[in-house]
Amino acid sequence: MILEDYLSISRKRRDTVLPLVKLQVHLLTDLVNVEQAIAEYKNRLKALKGQPAEPERDAALEVVESEIFFYRTEQRALRDI
Repeated sequence: MILEDYLSISRKRRDTVLPLVKLQVHLLTDLVNVEQAIAEYKNRLKALKGQPAEPERDAALEVVESEIFFYRTEQRALRDI
C-alpha cells in the first residue's frame, strides 16, 4: 500500500533532507487530493439529502457516507505520517 511505503521511506530517509522533502511534497499533494474528494462527497451528500426519500436515494446516501469515511481515514493516515 502506498501509505505503508510513505511511512517506511520517511523512517529510512529522515536524516537526508532531499528525499524527505520530496516525500513531504508527495504527501501534501495526496492530502490536497483527498480533501478535495471529501468536499465533493459532502456536496453530493447535501444534494442527496435534499431529495425525497426513495430506496435508490438511501442506497446512494450509504455509498457516499462510506466514501467520506474512507477518505477521512486516509486523510488522518497522511497527516500522521
